[in-house]
Amino acid sequence: MTTTPTSTKRIEYIDALRGFTMILVVFSHLYIPDITPLNKIFITFRMPLFFFISGFIAYKANEIWNLSSYTAKLLNKCRIQLIPTLVFGLLFSYIIRNHDLLTFAFDGDKDGYWFTIVLLGMFVIYYTYNLIISILYTGGGVWYKNIILYVIAIVLCGIPYLCGVFGVSFNNSYSNLLCLPLLFNYFQFFVLGLIARQFQDKIHQIIENKYFSACIIILFVSLFWWLQIDSQHINNSIGLIHRLLLLINIIGRLLVRYLGLIIVYSFFRKYQTSFTQATKIGSSLQYIGRHTLDIYVLHYFFLPNIAPIKEFILNTQHTWNSPNIVFELFFGVSVALMVIAMCLLVSKVLRTSDVLAHFLFGAKIKKEETH
Repeated sequence: MTTTPTSTKRIEYIDALRGFTMILVVFSHLYIPDITPLNKIFITFRMPLFFFISGFIAYKANEIWNLSSYTAKLLNKCRIQLIPTLVFGLLFSYIIRNHDLLTFAFDGDKDGYWFTIVLLGMFVIYYTYNLIISILYTGGGVWYKNIILYVIAIVLCGIPYLCGVFGVSFNNSYSNLLCLPLLFNYFQFFVLGLIARQFQDKIHQIIENKYFSACIIILFVSLFWWLQIDSQHINNSIGLIHRLLLLINIIGRLLVRYLGLIIVYSFFRKYQTSFTQATKIGSSLQYIGRHTLDIYVLHYFFLPNIAPIKEFILNTQHTWNSPNIVFELFFGVSVALMVIAMCLLVSKVLRTSDVLAHFLFGAKIKKEETH
């Protein structure tokens, strides 16, 4: 048996973890399209961690699933995820990128605004799955439900690769309209978050083992280092060997994502007392974590052009080609925090209107007090 929290009280270290992940998202977008040294590391777990947290928060114990609750939940998620994306995404695409509506719609990453669409797709799958399970089976136990859902997630992840094997292009206009390649790729981490929330007591027992963290960190570093070398071997291979090395590389990249996610989650869980409202870093990260939607939809408007700085970080002008990692970290985090501060300021102004807060950021409209 496992204990699952029934309280709706926010989990402080999860809010802080979400805030930390949001900083990494803005940090990474500063340096796109260049892959800087730190981004190579952060990209392994940044988005998997975000979807993991989304799944962790999405799970609610003792939920009643019927057609009425299913419809209500789905409509609410559509309002929260779609309206802000369409409003800010189309504004950014039209004003900044000079793209029209069709270009935005059929772009695979929606000019950067793919996350909320993919997350909505995950909720559609999760809610539909729960409704079907509640109709077909009313008994207790959750292990088999999790296993089936995780198998579905892995199958979805494999579909694009199977299409490639059979010469069918999965990245087409129709799949890009719904961001299906990204949805299929990341859904497994959303499911992992659901499972982690349900069985967190047992998972935390494993995390707190004194040898666990050491093993995971060593595996992550070793696998990450091996993948950098293996990429060169893939480029130099041909035929069947090329396909085999490519498959091994794909599996390795998937494993390193899991390992990076586990390391960061374990860190925040183990040192959760440092991320409470009583600490400055905890309260700051939690505040960012509670406004991730606001920051996500707004931050693209405030990203500065730092092309000369990127050349200095990558150090491409020198023969020794030694990247300035320390500068990259401090400069990137500083600018990311300034961008986030601008987003929070604009968000606060827009949220002075309950109607705008409701439709642009998914806030509940406050009921007027009756006297």
